[in-house]
Amino acid sequence: MKERVWSLVCELIWRMRRGPCLAVLTLHRVGADLPIQPDAVARMFAYLRRHFRMMLPSQWTGALSEPSAMITIDDGHEDAHDVIYPLARREGVPLVICVPTDYFLRDRWLWFDRLNWAIAQCRGTPQVRVGGATFVPDHRPSVVAFKMHVKSLSRSERDAVVEDLIRLVGREAPAVMPKEYRPVPREAMRGMLATGTVELCAHSVTHPIMTRLDDAELREELARGRAELEAFSGRPVVAFCYPHGQAGTFDDRTQAAVAQAGYRIAFTSVPGVNRPRSFDPLRLRRIHVHPRLSMFTRELAGLGGWRRRLAGAD
Repeated sequence: MKERVWSLVCELIWRMRRGPCLAVLTLHRVGADLPIQPDAVARMFAYLRRHFRMMLPSQWTGALSEPSAMITIDDGHEDAHDVIYPLARREGVPLVICVPTDYFLRDRWLWFDRLNWAIAQCRGTPQVRVGGATFVPDHRPSVVAFKMHVKSLSRSERDAVVEDLIRLVGREAPAVMPKEYRPVPREAMRGMLATGTVELCAHSVTHPIMTRLDDAELREELARGRAELEAFSGRPVVAFCYPHGQAGTFDDRTQAAVAQAGYRIAFTSVPGVNRPRSFDPLRLRRIHVHPRLSMFTRELAGLGGWRRRLAGAD
């Protein structure tokens, strides 16, 4: 009951503030055995379809003239096709799939999936120390803190920690990724693209933190990732999604490079709705999917930023 009441309050506030905006929903992994359940995603899809004009990056005109929305899926794991796409078809909403090409086209592990696989092998171990950091495999806050530590390292340091952890668990990472880590099969992706309701978005080649790249590496990640997706799909790719996407993983230099590479829009992972007063098409905010609809409608109503400021996180 409390959940329903809060959702109605947020919807009322949103209706009072209704005006031109772009709301972008972010999805990663969805499944019956994952924190984000299919039913929760279906509710958010239905809510967006009722209240917004749903669109794809190729339909973007460059102006905020009405309440509009996009749905993005980062990385393109198999559940994008097996779980999310059927929900989107049922609810009549389009999808934008943001894929790193080393992962999608060459079946190379995403570094954080490789790390997740290694951490999973450590379950039941009281404590693990690697790369100068310690974590408890069965304690989620400890694991999250360890992952953030690894993410903060340089690419070479990060990769060394991941490989050290794999050696520590005494097992080789599978050459062929287990199903839970695999990308959407390429033929399945072609099938989705053929419907006209799915578009690809560039997400780099190797999923690096863009601000840590030199100018040549930055141009390579932007240009090659786009060219490879266009060659695969036979269609222009007009959108880019900053890997990781939080503040500090993009800046004025990376944004200038994105513009120079010819992208029309770029997605960050900074939470919020894009409104005319603060709108920047190359730094679009997104709303992260949440198990509870009330948290989603809170962001749409503009109350998420207020809550984060109270918590000192915005």
